[in-house]
This record gives sequence, structure tokens and C-alpha cells, in this order.
Amino acid sequence: RTDENHEIWTDHGRRPSPMPSPRAVAAAAISVCAYVLLFPIELVASLILVYKTRAHHPSLKTTALSVAYIRAELARGLLREDPVTEKLLTSLPWAPGAVSWLCAAYLILPIWKHLEELIPYILRVPTVMNRVRDLVYSRTRFIDQRLAAARGKQLVILGAGFDSRCYVSRYRAGRRCFEVDLASTQRAKREALVAAKVDTKHVQFVEVDFRNESWLSKLEEHGFDTSEPAIIIWEGVTPYLDREAVSATLGLVAQCAPGTELVLDYVSAATARGEVAPHMARIVQAMGEPFLCGFEDCQDVDGPIGSFAREHNMQVKAWAPFGVSGWVTGGVAALRAASLSTSD
Repeated sequence: RTDENHEIWTDHGRRPSPMPSPRAVAAAAISVCAYVLLFPIELVASLILVYKTRAHHPSLKTTALSVAYIRAELARGLLREDPVTEKLLTSLPWAPGAVSWLCAAYLILPIWKHLEELIPYILRVPTVMNRVRDLVYSRTRFIDQRLAAARGKQLVILGAGFDSRCYVSRYRAGRRCFEVDLASTQRAKREALVAAKVDTKHVQFVEVDFRNESWLSKLEEHGFDTSEPAIIIWEGVTPYLDREAVSATLGLVAQCAPGTELVLDYVSAATARGEVAPHMARIVQAMGEPFLCGFEDCQDVDGPIGSFAREHNMQVKAWAPFGVSGWVTGGVAALRAASLSTSD
């Protein structure tokens, strides 16, 4: 069995919500009124940003930027240490500076200062964006916790997108850092990092064609040591791959040193089929990134996800489900080689 069942906030009825303070309620009311006024301007800016992004980086995944905005909300709410993501979003060099700033302007609203109090109420508002927030908030908190507890001296962000953990000292913690992604995504991110004046000297950027190349072999070419333990973060990727591709990745992780930990998130099979929270499936389908892989029972770690891990000689060390509107829509888990001692 898993060593830990992390308790992360979700919307599927496991925890009653305390009443927010009057100050938080006032901040929420002011923010809603301000956002109504700001929305038309932000909408125009967002459309311009999408156009500019597609013109300069046509292969850049829309979800990479969308997730970055949500992570920036957590930083504004002081729920995670991340001074880099918002800086990246306001420094996108392929868009006019005013456009980048306006797209992120909603982050200055006072509601984010009270995010910890207001999360349960924000996510109960049935909007498409809030469904995505629930997923990203949950998995981000879990992954940050696992990274803080990990012993590995190497940090690998697999399918890095606009992840900022390699640039924040709390998460990097003196580790050797590797970001692995498609060449097109890395070009866009490196341009943004330069524009935001973020130090990248300690990061190895590994360009990989995941369909035709071994990401582990490419990592080794850039100095990754398979004889030393590592923590590998694989966030927001598995739902968009078929089961064979997910299995192949676990097989490569199993070739790394004992103590290596893989942290990944996943969706339920019902979510992937659009039977639960169908808006999520419709969104990713519209973005050209449909769900391809899901697991049948995300409430039971000894169920399909546990069986899948054991097939690859790995063990679920920690896990947490997440969901919306009374349904579990997925989960996030930390996997480690089954032969290791479970005392740590």
C-alpha cells in the first residue's frame, strides 16, 4: 500500500468549508466588480496574445500558458513560492508588452490575497476555468510537497512547458536541473526567460522528439547520471498520451537509480471519455489535445493506478485524488521502485 495519502483540497465533498472572513468577502466583491470592467480589455488582449503566439511559435501548446497563469494565482495567494512565473507571463517577447501585461492584469485583484480562504467558494462557481483551476491547484500543491521531501540530487521536469521550479531556490534545493520538452516549446520558453532576465545557467535544456527518441538517452547526453537518484516531475502529460506511451515512460524511469521518484498526475477513465466533467474533455478537444489515457478507479490507490505501477516494478509512495462537483476526476501520485525500503 501507499505510505502516504496526501490531503489536498478538492471539491468532491470530503471537507466542510469554513466561512471566509469579512475582509476576504469584501476583497472578492471588489474583485468581481473590477473584473467585469476589465474583462473586455483582457479578452481583446488575450486574442492578440493567441494570434502572436501562433504566428511566432505555432507548435507551442495552448495549455502551457494557461497552466502558467493558474500557477501565478497560487503565488499571488502566497500558497506557493514562485516569483518567476508571473515575470515570464508579463515578459513574453513575441507579444507587445502592454498585451502581456493586460493578460496578467487580473492577478493584481485583491481576491488572490485571500485565496486560501476563498478556494472552496471560487471553485464551486461552475465555470470552465474553475474546473481547470481545481485540477492545477491540486496537483501543484502535491508535487511541491513531494519535491520538498525528495532526496534525489537531480531534478528532471519531463514535458516542462512553462514550469518554473528549476528557477526557484526552494524547489531546486541545490539539485542539478534538467528540463525536457519539444524543441519548439523550449525555444519559446527560453526566449521568455531571457526577456524576463531569469538566470538559466544551472539548467540543462534537453530537446526531445518524444515519439521518435528516448528522453532518457537524451538526458544522459546532457549529463544526467542514471546511477544517482533523481526526482522526475511529469505534470499534465499522461492524459494526452496513449497507455503504451505512458507505460514506456515508466519503463525508462525504472532504469534509473534506486530511490528515483516519478511524480505524475492522471485523469479517470470516465473523465477521459467525457462522462464526468464533460466540459474538461471538450476544452482539451477544442485545443487539439484530446484526452487519450485514463484510469478506471481514481479513489482507490490499490486499483488500476496501483496495478499499473506494480507492472513496472514500482510502488505508489503517496497519492491524492482530485475532483469537481461531487466526482473524482483524477489524481496525482508519487511512484518509486518497489524493491526499496518503505521506511523513508
